[in-house]
Amino acid sequence: MSPVREELRQVLEDARAAGFLGPGPVEAHLQHAQGFAEAAEAALGHSPAHFVDLGTGGGIPGLVLGARWSRSRGVFIESNRRRCAALRDAVVRLGLENRVEVLEQRAEAAGRQGTYRGRLDSGRPSSSNALRPTSWSCARAELRPTGSRGRSGARPSDRGGDVSRGTCSC
Repeated sequence: MSPVREELRQVLEDARAAGFLGPGPVEAHLQHAQGFAEAAEAALGHSPAHFVDLGTGGGIPGLVLGARWSRSRGVFIESNRRRCAALRDAVVRLGLENRVEVLEQRAEAAGRQGTYRGRLDSGRPSSSNALRPTSWSCARAELRPTGSRGRSGARPSDRGGDVSRGTCSC
């Protein structure tokens, strides 16, 4: 196992201990996040230059994507202060601090800011927010018109996008 993957596993174990990661073994979360990465790469034809993880929580899939996509810039949007502090620490531990930014705010507010609006290639609401129209609306606002959004194992969205074709109704 590579040192980065081992550190990533430890970061996620720490997130679990703090109550920031959902049920199931860490390996299952890692595999799920890798599935999302593969779906995004297939939809775009390459890894994205920029990506966003809305409601990052314990770091799935954001931290996995940041570690996998070594040339991509990422934005993790999380409203919980304790989770943001843990995410900032994890970003440094994984050596991602020059490419990944943690925003401590609600996704709705970030989607309205001009800083990210229409500039990201791939986006994903957290699994707990995946079916909320507000989360998809925020993801659409942040994505380029040809960006992708989705979940690992997701079916084409009934909210206007098709993950397999990389389209988005922005």
